[in-house]
Amino acid sequence: MMSSLINKGQTVQKALHGTPSPIRVKFITLIALVLSSFLVSPQAYGQCTDTENTVVTSTGNGQFGQTFSAACSGTLGTIGILSTSAATGLTLSVYSGSSISGGNLLGQVTGASTGVSGTLTDWQFIDMSGAGITLTSGNTYTFYFSGGSINNVIYNNTDTDADGPMWFGGSSYAFDLPYEMTITAASNAKPTASSFTKNPSENLTFTFATSDFSYSDGDSDPIDHLRVTAIPASGTLYLDADNDDTYDGGEEVSASDQITKANLDAGNLQYIQNGSTGASFTFDVNDGTDYSTSTYTATLTMLAVPTVTLAVSPTSRSESTNTANVITATLSNAYGANTTVNLSFSGTATGSGVDYSLSSSSITITAGATSGTANITNVSDALYEGSETVIIDISSVSNGTESGTQQATYTITDDDSQPNVTLEVLSIYNPITDESGGQAYVRAILDAYAGVNVTVPLSFSGTASGGGTDYSVTGTTIIINTGELMDSIRITSQYDGIEEGSETVIVDMGTPTNGVESGTQQVTVTIEDEDATYPGTTITSAASNPTNSRPFSVTITFSESVSGFALGDITVGNGSASNLAGSGDTYTADITPTGEGAVTVNVGAGVATDVYGNANTAATQLSRTYDVTGPTTTITTGASNPTNSSPFSVTITFSESVTGFALGDITVGNGAASNLAGSGDTYTADITPSGDGTVTVDVSSAVATDA
Repeated sequence: MMSSLINKGQTVQKALHGTPSPIRVKFITLIALVLSSFLVSPQAYGQCTDTENTVVTSTGNGQFGQTFSAACSGTLGTIGILSTSAATGLTLSVYSGSSISGGNLLGQVTGASTGVSGTLTDWQFIDMSGAGITLTSGNTYTFYFSGGSINNVIYNNTDTDADGPMWFGGSSYAFDLPYEMTITAASNAKPTASSFTKNPSENLTFTFATSDFSYSDGDSDPIDHLRVTAIPASGTLYLDADNDDTYDGGEEVSASDQITKANLDAGNLQYIQNGSTGASFTFDVNDGTDYSTSTYTATLTMLAVPTVTLAVSPTSRSESTNTANVITATLSNAYGANTTVNLSFSGTATGSGVDYSLSSSSITITAGATSGTANITNVSDALYEGSETVIIDISSVSNGTESGTQQATYTITDDDSQPNVTLEVLSIYNPITDESGGQAYVRAILDAYAGVNVTVPLSFSGTASGGGTDYSVTGTTIIINTGELMDSIRITSQYDGIEEGSETVIVDMGTPTNGVESGTQQVTVTIEDEDATYPGTTITSAASNPTNSRPFSVTITFSESVSGFALGDITVGNGSASNLAGSGDTYTADITPTGEGAVTVNVGAGVATDVYGNANTAATQLSRTYDVTGPTTTITTGASNPTNSSPFSVTITFSESVTGFALGDITVGNGAASNLAGSGDTYTADITPSGDGTVTVDVSSAVATDA
């Protein structure tokens, strides 16, 4: 270890330099020496430090120099080298940078000489104070001997000076030249800093930067360290020893602790508080020689974990407007980390591009900001849906909390027309013919699809009684669900065992919800009475059959009193009806035949009704044969003419069946008739002649009648 006396206000800069030379100069003698690490420790302002490890030295003859870095700022005093031979008439020049170019010359002395170095600690100094060369700490310079030759200069040919090359014969080499120099420095200016305010965030690590302390030094000395003179009353000020940006036990900073420039530059001075109480700590700064005259205060104004409120603007828009609407999440205060607000959506409107779309389902508020946004945009359609709502809630928050319960409602105002509604009953259901549980369906029909349920209220009237007396219904409203065009209610007839006649159920539409009644909508359902007794109908006549009466009278009898029966309800075949008379259940009429033959009289079903409106049944047809032509008579015999038979038989044949024909109705000339037999239209008799001669047999007219 080398040492030297240093006057106040001076710095000694030493270097043991040696590099392996690719050139061997005449008279080079290799000297194997082992040198220890060389250090001049600063004891007071103005002292400099240069440390080199030298293990092998060489000696050479010629012109030498070395590039170096100034250890401190000031005026160059002396430069010393190690040489085992004296030299005179030297010029020692100092240049800026790593060069011996004349343009970089800062100053020089001429006529310099060196003595003989007896040992490696015996420096040969050349006074440079008269050259007025000012050096700046940390800057690079080069000194160089010229104008003569120095013999047996010690250098190192196995090491390279980190500050720059060794110079020999006007060229640079990657060797080291041992040197020692003094720099006369000005008096040390004490450093200063400034108080400041920072805003750490609750629960978050805050890192102090070197620049936060506003270090300044009049003679450009860098900060060496700061000293914490008082710690915060709240939270923890700590030195992040393991560089994980997380407070670990044992890393706390105490009063009087020093924080080096390296730790400041690395961001290792940190603070955390699991609360929001304001705090502060005090400090001073050191330039490596002196502390600042003043202490300063770092004020820590905490940013609490923020609360979040929610709003949407505007709160409603027409469905066809596709301008984005803004959902805004606002913080109660800025925070040091991103705050993420996750949203949930409900309401009558459907998302996912059906009724609306979202730019995002979460809002990120960047660190330092107080608000963030997401967009909600209408999606138009042609369906009537009514005004729909989007209810926006906060589902969760990271790096913040919801302020109470936050909820915003956005309304999509529908601009589509409501569908028209009509009622109908299909004819297959009307009338209801089964009074005991027969059914009919009343349908409500839309003329266009709706995006919401359409409710159609119904009212019931008519001659039938509801509530389960004559009928029951499945509901008094029809609900047509979204996406459907129709729905219905069911009317079911109820058996009561009472003859009432057919009854009606009149169904009227009230004012629909989400629809418009198309004009006046009303349908009627008829329930036929299965308890009804339908009036029976009978036609009778006193006229014989056949008859030659013209006209002849008929009687129409109903099983119960009826109304509505008229002359035109009597249908006559081969004749006509007239002179209808009667009421209630009995009526008479005259039937006038048109000609001979069958005359038919009919009364059809439904021509008259009873008191309950039940129509009559059809009558059995009445038929009379109108006959006004008498039967003709023929007499025949099987006997020969002349005949000797006595008696002989004769046959009397009428053209139709007759009655009233008797033996006395046969007149015999020259004989007598006996043994009359037969009926209908054929009769026989025996004729017994009285004597020879002509025997005549006659049947007079009008002795028999047809039917």
